[in-house]
Amino acid sequence: MNIIVLSGPICAGKSTVASFFKDIGYTVINSDDLAKKIIKGDDVLQRKISKLFNDKNIFKGKAKWSKLREYVFLNKKNTIRYNKIVHPSFFKEINRILSNNKKNILLELPLIETIKQLRHKKIIISVLSKLDIRKRRLIKRGIDKKMINNIILAQKSNSFYMKKSDFVLHNNATIRQLKTRFNALRDKINE
Repeated sequence: MNIIVLSGPICAGKSTVASFFKDIGYTVINSDDLAKKIIKGDDVLQRKISKLFNDKNIFKGKAKWSKLREYVFLNKKNTIRYNKIVHPSFFKEINRILSNNKKNILLELPLIETIKQLRHKKIIISVLSKLDIRKRRLIKRGIDKKMINNIILAQKSNSFYMKKSDFVLHNNATIRQLKTRFNALRDKINE
């Protein structure tokens, strides 16, 4: 069984590479989706997050995830405080999932600096793109420039990802080129 952690900054192409792994039979776990699921099911976490951001309405009715993102990325202090609340529950659950699974798993985990909290042997792959390319992709998603800058400031540099990774996939061109690089990497992993 392989456990692969797929990391990289926002809009580098992690989801695309995750879909390539899914196509070859990996179970894909998106950390953002898992974190939302954990938060939805935990009233204590919801209260702590609401208190942190002084917003009692964020989880009333349908959760306001875009508003939560604004709070989290308003500044680095907010990001750190939010992660301190959510990460213990998240890593407890992800380690439980990994312990109980016998299949090949790909965990899409943007925050490479948190990988040490995983208690399992893993292969770390980062997907990296040039900053200007990632900014253009974020604008296409409808995220405003101020929020883009806040998100980028909260993330690690490409060189940091490279130092912490076993393998790196560069995604500065077409999906076809990324797929070719992925296929070569897949062959290395399977050797």
